[in-house]
Amino acid sequence: MALINRNVWKGHDNTFKLRLESADPDTMTAPADLSLVTRMDLELKSALGDVTTITSNAGDSSPPIEWLAGILEQGEVIFDLGQWTLENDVPQAEYEARLTVFSPTTSSGLVWLSWINDDLSLNVLD
Repeated sequence: MALINRNVWKGHDNTFKLRLESADPDTMTAPADLSLVTRMDLELKSALGDVTTITSNAGDSSPPIEWLAGILEQGEVIFDLGQWTLENDVPQAEYEARLTVFSPTTSSGLVWLSWINDDLSLNVLD
């Protein structure tokens, strides 16, 4: 079972937040600085191995993944996937999720949450 499991109701205004942390030599972990992040991809992998990718870019209006909103604390990311899953006809199922973060220093992306480690799963519900 995934460390983090969230429900996403298609077409509904349901959100969840995650706090991304980075290694800090003094405190072991600290909220990640996301100020230079240019894009985040959330890949959803079904039990059959099919992958659906949700992409948000810095500056998008009403993105399904947001990390620059003034209401967020450092390191927080808010996921608003209900409308996106409806518009993209994502089938009702449980998905393993992988979050990849892009910035000028990680142009090919840094995997933050991995399906290999079973970090996050999403239950898409009608």
